[in-house]
Amino acid sequence: MGLADLLLPYRTITIIGMDKNVGKTTTLNRLILDFNKRDIRLSLTGIGRDGEDCDIVTNTAKPRIFVQHGTTIITTEALLGFCDITKEITAVTDYHTPMGRVVVVVAKSDGFVQIGGPSTLSQLEKLIGNTFPHLKSLTCTATKSKNLNILCTGRNFTCPCHWRLLQTGNFEFKTEEVARSQYSECAQTISDEEKYRLYHSDKLIIDGAISRKSLARLGNAVILCAGAGQNSDMQKVIAETRHAVNILTLTKPCDSAKRIYLEGAVSDKRLAELITSGDQLKDTCIIADDPGKIFIKPETYEKLLIKKGILSVKNPVNLAAVTINPISVRGYAFDPAEFLVKMQNALPVPVFDVEQML
Repeated sequence: MGLADLLLPYRTITIIGMDKNVGKTTTLNRLILDFNKRDIRLSLTGIGRDGEDCDIVTNTAKPRIFVQHGTTIITTEALLGFCDITKEITAVTDYHTPMGRVVVVVAKSDGFVQIGGPSTLSQLEKLIGNTFPHLKSLTCTATKSKNLNILCTGRNFTCPCHWRLLQTGNFEFKTEEVARSQYSECAQTISDEEKYRLYHSDKLIIDGAISRKSLARLGNAVILCAGAGQNSDMQKVIAETRHAVNILTLTKPCDSAKRIYLEGAVSDKRLAELITSGDQLKDTCIIADDPGKIFIKPETYEKLLIKKGILSVKNPVNLAAVTINPISVRGYAFDPAEFLVKMQNALPVPVFDVEQML
């Protein structure tokens, strides 16, 4: 079973990386290609910039992002000029980034794009919830503005209504008078109870920034990317990835009689204070909000396990697979077969080599 086959049941997929140059964009491109072969319509977004042909930090070559006609892309105003697709700008939001406002674009041709979404996780979460409501539920309530009486929708026809997504979570619609008269025969009056899908999209792929594991909670399924770019020592890469997987696969609180809830970030210092406090931690359930809030070293986690403490999360994530890249842009590489086998033996989730996925 390939990676795309594994992800078919999930509608929202988040890709996060252990470091730079570990195959995140290659994984994204492979998923786009495989899903397109299955006639699955995609939407793409993320935090940070991706899709450029040269990494502006490391000055190394990067794979570009190629999309097909009909793909919805959330990006920024400044990056629109780097997208060589024929595009329809369907929405301009009032989320501002260093690269301009966040915009929603539909590809009207095949081509290369650059992705650059909101600057914060909360903005991205709100944007996804309002732009792609059908990915979480079947319907979405359309909010009327005072100046709009009609919204025309249909399988084969859509009235040219222009709208903006506001930070309040509502949509502001504006319809030109010419459109109002031209398409009056198909106009429908909107009631507060009527619900619409604003976009048809079978799957949303969220491209995560480096080490932004907090993005994991936005997806129904999470892909973790690891590789030689982390370290020239294969064993260290495997150990780092195993620790990340241990955190990302934490489960909900156990039925222990004793529970300790740690609000906010869970750091080495906070956990060490519990470990060295002298309190009996055996069968004590220490609870964090989600895996993205946990920032501890492997040795700290090991000390907790020695004390028989149990680390858990209120909101678990679904880590579906790990992809690995045996090649580093720094000029060295691991033996692909050895790296794959060792990773598969070390991790409790499916592992795929991005080079073999090409």
